[in-house]
Amino acid sequence: MLQVKLIVTGDDFGYCPRRNQGIVDCFLAGAVSNVSLLVNGSAAADAAKLARRHNIPIGLHANLSEGSPVCQVLKTNSSLLNERGFFHGKMGFRTALSKGLLIMSEVKQELKAQVELFRELTGHLPPHMDGHQHVHVLPEVRHVFAEVLEEYGIKYTRVPIEPGLHNCDWIPPSLMDFYLGVEDDSFNTVDVFTRHGIRFLAGKSRGSPARSRATGGRGWLRPSPGRPLLRDPPPQEHREEAVGPSRDLLIYPPRHRPPARARTHLVSGGGRGDKLTKETRTTGKPRKEKSTVSSSHKLTTSSGFSICAKRYHTEPPRWPDIYIGLSTMGKNMSVSSIWSAIDTALVGFTTKAPSPAPPSRTVTIELMVHPGYPSVPPVGGCGEGPDDFSQSWERLHELQTLIKPELQSHYKTRNIQLCSFKDL
Repeated sequence: MLQVKLIVTGDDFGYCPRRNQGIVDCFLAGAVSNVSLLVNGSAAADAAKLARRHNIPIGLHANLSEGSPVCQVLKTNSSLLNERGFFHGKMGFRTALSKGLLIMSEVKQELKAQVELFRELTGHLPPHMDGHQHVHVLPEVRHVFAEVLEEYGIKYTRVPIEPGLHNCDWIPPSLMDFYLGVEDDSFNTVDVFTRHGIRFLAGKSRGSPARSRATGGRGWLRPSPGRPLLRDPPPQEHREEAVGPSRDLLIYPPRHRPPARARTHLVSGGGRGDKLTKETRTTGKPRKEKSTVSSSHKLTTSSGFSICAKRYHTEPPRWPDIYIGLSTMGKNMSVSSIWSAIDTALVGFTTKAPSPAPPSRTVTIELMVHPGYPSVPPVGGCGEGPDDFSQSWERLHELQTLIKPELQSHYKTRNIQLCSFKDL
């Protein structure tokens, strides 16, 4: 029997009082089971109080694209800001990133500041963390995002790869282009997250739609317990794996190595107890320091490329087995579209599962939603006032759809249990 745990996450909590109230109404009606907080939202403090009052499970909706940063030192003279002193915007952020204009140390600085502000507002670290407008799966950003998850021990995240998205012909071409870009970024993020120890909740890689595309058909490259874990992998086409027992180590061609200050080189011939040397470059000759990291297995490569490794000592972060929410957003949301998205995802999951299937299995699904009462200018936003998305009638449409009794009835009939990340 297949048990389905459905996390219905209300994004953009904290954006404005009307969005807050709409999300709370959905939660009280049993239509939303989890929320994601914009800590730079104009009503973030109010949202945190509402979550406390109603015992709403709450995580962090990391924002690098809309409004103002929360890190004080980045509010002026930062690569993350446009000429008006705000984040670059959904598409502007992507353009700046593609041109190499964003400094990743500043991205990490802002992400950590948002985690700290979340803790200040709620009294605890976020149990889950995702990205506003999917910025967390973008190239370069995904590496930094994974590092922040590791450093704070944040257990859960989101990888927006929706099964059946390509067949959704009701989505306008321009919007579909954006969604497919998010999907491509997410496929590449799977490999990065996996190498940071982040994995599917069930720990099952077989049959995953991301498996073959993200790993070249070789399956997951997940480290075994106690084995070194990798940071900042290069693009798939520039990767070479070690052979033998150390296949879970990533090999860097010279031009795709990480920054020299974070680079680790293998300096001995291989074998148990080999020492790794960490090389730090500033100016002049390189300075070599002995590292406490040891290799437990012999490494063999055809071209002597470098490795960058670390050991992972805590429980790795995870993401749900299935994500949906792109095909059901806004005006495209209906009871039938949600049913269809869930059914399509489950069919794909069950048909690709290992055989023979166990008598009882649990699959986790996250449904991303954006309900609320539409924002009314000038109240709301993240520093620039509310955007068109938040002012749209589609926010109310999502709210009204999610609270329909027939949707709740469908969940019960199909043995779908609504829950939050902290319940997993």
